[in-house]
Amino acid sequence: MHKISKLTLKNFKFFHGDIPINFERKNVLLYGENGSGKSSVYWGLYTFLQSVFKTDEAQVRKYFDVRHEQNLVNRFARENAESAIVVEFEDESQSVTKKQISLRTINTKVGGLIINCNQSSDFLNYKLLSKLYDFSNKSQIDLFPIFERDILMFINFDLEYRLIDGTVQNKNADSWWQYLKPGMNPRPRMHDPEYRIFSENINNFNREFKKYLFKIIETANDYVQKDFKQPFKLKLDYKDCTYDDFKNDGSTARNHITVAPQITLTVEFLHEKLVETKKDILRPQTFLNEARLTTIALSLRFAMLDEKYIEIAPKLLVLDDLLISLDMSNRDIVLELIINKFKKYQIIMMTHDRAFFNLMKKRIEIDKCSEDWITKEIYHSETDSGIPYPFIPDNKDYLDQAEKYLKEFDYPACANYLRKETERLLKRILPSNKILEVREDEPTRALQLDTLIDNFKSHFLQFDSDFTPFKKLKEHKDLLLNPLSHDNIDSPIYKQELVDIIAILKKLKLLEYKQIINITGAVENFIYLTETAADGELWRYKIQLKENLRAFKRLDGIWALNNPECVFVKRRKESDQTIEDLNRNAKLNHGHNNIRHRLGIADTPKVDIINNLSLKSAENEYSPIVI
Repeated sequence: MHKISKLTLKNFKFFHGDIPINFERKNVLLYGENGSGKSSVYWGLYTFLQSVFKTDEAQVRKYFDVRHEQNLVNRFARENAESAIVVEFEDESQSVTKKQISLRTINTKVGGLIINCNQSSDFLNYKLLSKLYDFSNKSQIDLFPIFERDILMFINFDLEYRLIDGTVQNKNADSWWQYLKPGMNPRPRMHDPEYRIFSENINNFNREFKKYLFKIIETANDYVQKDFKQPFKLKLDYKDCTYDDFKNDGSTARNHITVAPQITLTVEFLHEKLVETKKDILRPQTFLNEARLTTIALSLRFAMLDEKYIEIAPKLLVLDDLLISLDMSNRDIVLELIINKFKKYQIIMMTHDRAFFNLMKKRIEIDKCSEDWITKEIYHSETDSGIPYPFIPDNKDYLDQAEKYLKEFDYPACANYLRKETERLLKRILPSNKILEVREDEPTRALQLDTLIDNFKSHFLQFDSDFTPFKKLKEHKDLLLNPLSHDNIDSPIYKQELVDIIAILKKLKLLEYKQIINITGAVENFIYLTETAADGELWRYKIQLKENLRAFKRLDGIWALNNPECVFVKRRKESDQTIEDLNRNAKLNHGHNNIRHRLGIADTPKVDIINNLSLKSAENEYSPIVI
């Protein structure tokens, strides 16, 4: 299947000059500070795919014509410089198909590649989601204007429409609507064949639209209730599109126009304490908070994405600052859906939130799908002559950059990259609650380096008693935080400090962290410990985890488990299946030691506990815990 291997923006919006971004046929996680050109990437891809729906190519060329008032040409582009959006698609056999839109070239309509890609792709950002509930208190939510503006072009009905002369057209919902919307001018008489054909198209449009809405509302409610765990049922009420209906003044006169349909969104609150008459929420925007409204909007858009899925088409899911209004629990649900449910899509996820960027990177590592993703960062920069442009550095290791600057005697730059690498490595090997500060009703913040180092020490000591290799990291913290505050940056002593930090970071890179079992919600998580008593009897202990089970790879290359709170529930003698209830709270290691004393094997060589732990499948089979 084709995926994007490279996007090149030439003098388009903030992109000055000819700037390529390599996607490598992978999902892309893009961090961009405000004003860096991140949104130019979003609108570049959107404008590119939308070009296939423009029947008049002048509506595409205007974006690249400096003489047109709607042009999107970079303001600093030299006179007569080409402005263009170029997308290179590559299939599994490395065959490349290049498509471009510019003032002189529009080849997106040649072949069906871009048309199919458009029909199975979607673009979502916070603004688009908020439009689904941005209505005043006095108004009910009518979704049709949003469908008309942002969604119809991505929908295909099951039926084509016919022109007055009988010519069969396409199935695209936006094409249908653009044909029906102007009505008939001149209007024929009602018994004329042309009038009947147009009326039939109106009826078919309503029937096809209602059939589509029935499909997506079922799927959307699955997302709302099963994935987001929200006690709501969404309802869509469709009021037919009409043509030449009676006027509203009570007369028998006809209006001779096409009246758009209405799609009213209401919500049923599924709460057992509410009587039936109070369950219907006719104006969700006045009752639900923004986080819940966002989950509803996401559920609808995800349902639409499922409905238009085309197996063989390139599938693009472009997300720009999608989760701004969601709390951490709902963010985690959305990330789970994006990473695991939409695996057949090429996902382009963009954010200006550094903390979220790091959280997403962490999630990708935990879900073991790093090979499917690349990360990019984009910054506001300026040329030597002061012209702003987006700077997209290669994804090189900060440590490599630091060593490069050390060799060039640029010690402040070296220290700056060492700080970045220290933060990167600590965020890689620390759990999320040790790298982020979450406060109620406040944005999520990344913890400062000083706090990260303290958290690393306390975390490391859970797995290894010898912190000696890393103790100087704290001593060198001030140098990392503010290298220019030192008055000896040219001295050999200062250089030696940098060399020492590099040596520490190379050791830090050897460490790894994995989340083995994540405790979420009310779900009970059990592990099983097997030990052989002094008399040869085999015992199996059922243990309920009360905290996450984590593993840490130490400098010696050996994986060690943390020591979570547990409930030792019961034990079973394997020879006769005798079960004994225990129900004792203890740390995992302490409980293990007590078991060994009870079995008379405390003085025998102790096997690493990880080798004695297992998980039980639905078939009651015990499998070792694999790291």
